[in-house]
This record gives sequence, C-alpha cells and structure tokens, in this order.
Amino acid sequence: MKLEHAVRFVQLRGGDTNGDFTGVPASQLAVFPGTTHFNGLSRTNLVLDSVTTFLDAN
Repeated sequence: MKLEHAVRFVQLRGGDTNGDFTGVPASQLAVFPGTTHFNGLSRTNLVLDSVTTFLDAN
C-alpha cells in the first residue's frame, strides 16, 4: 500500500481534519517504516509506545 493511499483512507474516515473547525476526531495514522503487518509483532516496543500514547490521549 502506498503511503498516499493510507493517508487518503484516514481522511475519508474523518481523520486529518482541522480540530478548530470540526472537532478533533479520535483517529490517527501510524506508519512504521520498514515494518509489515507480520514483522510488526517483533517490534513490540515501537507498537506499544504508539498505541499507549494514542489511548492515553483519548
């Protein structure tokens, strides 16, 4: 998947909007360079930090 496609998907789902005008959506896009869905499991510290940061903010 190209990064542009992932960004567009987030936009279509309500993310990447200006919170001053529309309210802040509870969505974010995380991109882990050099990581696939499968080997992301071996980078647990990276994933865990991103997920807990997101959850703590919402």
